[in-house]
Amino acid sequence: MKSRIVLPLIMTGAMLTLFTGCQTPPVKVNQPNQPAPAIQSLAGRYTSAISGQSDDKFAEVRITQAGNQYALDFGFGYLYGHGAAPDATGTGSLDANGVLDFQFEDSFSNRGRGVFRVDRGGHTLFIEIERVADSRCLPFYGEIAMKRETDNSN
Repeated sequence: MKSRIVLPLIMTGAMLTLFTGCQTPPVKVNQPNQPAPAIQSLAGRYTSAISGQSDDKFAEVRITQAGNQYALDFGFGYLYGHGAAPDATGTGSLDANGVLDFQFEDSFSNRGRGVFRVDRGGHTLFIEIERVADSRCLPFYGEIAMKRETDNSN
């Protein structure tokens, strides 16, 4: 009985090309010194219709940028024009992940913090009240899906 020796065959890309005529695709390696991907500016106008249990609400946010700082102007209200309709202003900056962290105060003297971020389906505004001065505004705050509006003023 003859014994057979089986050796594993290890080929480099160059050897594979030499023997078979096929080239292997280049392998992408993450380079640690490459710059991070550019973060899209959040400056613009965003709107949302917020579906409530019995009343429909709306939200509008305008974000402007000056250097590394962002300013936010909010407007909230009920579609049928009743009840509280707070306006708010805030300032903030982007974190390392491109999320806008901000502090704000509304026209009813409520104060809080929030984040504005890009999600797969669009943008999300999250507002948390830290000091309640007028509870009629609370239905407008929380997590709100926003849609970026195009500027047709040209």
